[in-house]
Amino acid sequence: MFAHVGPEGDSFGETVCTLKFAQGASTIELGAAQLNKESREVMDLKEQIERLKKQLAEKDPQSAQQVNKLEPRSPLPRAKAAALMIDRTPKSP
Repeated sequence: MFAHVGPEGDSFGETVCTLKFAQGASTIELGAAQLNKESREVMDLKEQIERLKKQLAEKDPQSAQQVNKLEPRSPLPRAKAAALMIDRTPKSP
């Protein structure tokens, strides 16, 4: 957060109010709402991974086995790899 203060004597009252506000705002912590949002995003990504795995298994069982053998550093790169493999799959007529 940024707080704009002025060194002029005429701005003293406004500067003090701004600094008090900034001090109070700096003590605010993210609450449960932020944690819930992040948890929901993680759950959504996990669901997306499972959907992509199923789609891959339906289109090309051999590729699905290769994706399952990968050791991801985090869930997101594995989901991207699965999405890329699906995108490269030739379309059926």
